[in-house]
Amino acid sequence: MSTNGNAEFGLHIFKRRASAQNGDRYTIGVWEGACQRAICHDACIDGALAAIRGEMEKDGQSRVVPHREVQGSVSDANT
Repeated sequence: MSTNGNAEFGLHIFKRRASAQNGDRYTIGVWEGACQRAICHDACIDGALAAIRGEMEKDGQSRVVPHREVQGSVSDANT
C-alpha cells in the first residue's frame, strides 16, 4: 500500500478453454516480489472474479509489488 492509500496489483491470468457446457476456467496468480501466489486455480468466471475481489479488499497489507521478469541465459548459469 502506498502512502496515499492507493494499491497496485500484478496479476497473471491463465484462461483454459473448456467445453461450452462447462464454461472456461481460470487460474490467477498475484506477483509478490519475484514469485507468484495463487489466488484461484481452475475456477469458473464467478470464482475467479470473487478471488480478485477478495484480494483487492484485503486491508493493511502492502500491495505495491514490483514485477520483474527473471532473465538469464545458459551461459550465465555456468559462470
